[in-house]
Amino acid sequence: MATEARKTAIPKFPLRLMPSVRRTAEVFSEKEGVSLNQFINVAVAEKLAHLEHEEWMRNRKKPTKELAARALILLDKAGSKPVEPGDDDACRAIAEKINQSRPQWLVTWGCYSRLFWAFPLFEMRPRRLVHASYPNALVARMDDAEHRFRIQPDQQAADSQPAAE
Repeated sequence: MATEARKTAIPKFPLRLMPSVRRTAEVFSEKEGVSLNQFINVAVAEKLAHLEHEEWMRNRKKPTKELAARALILLDKAGSKPVEPGDDDACRAIAEKINQSRPQWLVTWGCYSRLFWAFPLFEMRPRRLVHASYPNALVARMDDAEHRFRIQPDQQAADSQPAAE
């Protein structure tokens, strides 16, 4: 029995959606060029990140001068040094600071992944989640994603108008 190959089960979760919600999700998943499954996974991940961030905001310790100083030191770190373990509060403060300066993004610190995550709150094709080990890289990747994939208002209007015959 020990030599018997173990099967890895892919967890399945039957999801019941209202027909109108499913149709809308299918339309948007096609527009973004991803499968319906991937679209729903990203949507749930975005919602969970938002809820976790709100919960953290309610329960967080008030920032102290010492914590703010540590956060500024981390922001000023040069180059490719990832954040040190144990700096979760400072990293959350950094994520909040980036959030305040970039209202078109939802930025959070992943205490398990040890990464900064940014979720775009604007129209983007294909939908992109941005992450990085340190704040400066996250901001640079956010700028890059915005520049390369953001749908401009004039582009949205052109996409929605029927083609002239």
